[in-house]
Amino acid sequence: MNKKIVAVLLSFMIFTINCYANEMQQPIVNTVITNDYDTVYFPKFLSFEAKSNLFYLEGEAFETNHYPYLLENGMIMIPLRDLFDVIRKAEKTYHLTACDLIWYENTKQIECHIAQRCSMIQIENSKISFNGEKARALAYPLVNKENTIYISLKDIAVMFGNSFSQNFYDIENNRFGVWV
Repeated sequence: MNKKIVAVLLSFMIFTINCYANEMQQPIVNTVITNDYDTVYFPKFLSFEAKSNLFYLEGEAFETNHYPYLLENGMIMIPLRDLFDVIRKAEKTYHLTACDLIWYENTKQIECHIAQRCSMIQIENSKISFNGEKARALAYPLVNKENTIYISLKDIAVMFGNSFSQNFYDIENNRFGVWV
């Protein structure tokens, strides 16, 4: 009797381990999983080089009108409109989080929609608020360079709901980036 139980348990363990090993060997496919409760997006690493007008997503290059640049302290500043343009171009192909950028001339504010999150950026005093909460100072002041607003990579990370302590530097390709 004990031999039968042991045999059944061993068979079960071998089958379970074999199935788990097969799942581990399968490549992770970037896709969208939906159900009645929520939508789950697998993040993609959007990267860029300082002083280059190319943004990279999943190996595909997207040309932009402006290029990121480094501050003296090493923080990279990103052209906000170009970032959102690239995400919009690649949104359906790579199943990215939906986003939109709206400029309000009368109040000098930018409204950024990223999935279910809405950020309001005040240009004149470099403040940001999320989903109607009280505005707080950005980590780095915004830069208006040739009528283009630049925002720090650290603040972009916060807008996308990421922690800046996550890996935002692609050593292999010498690029900075953000998970979108």
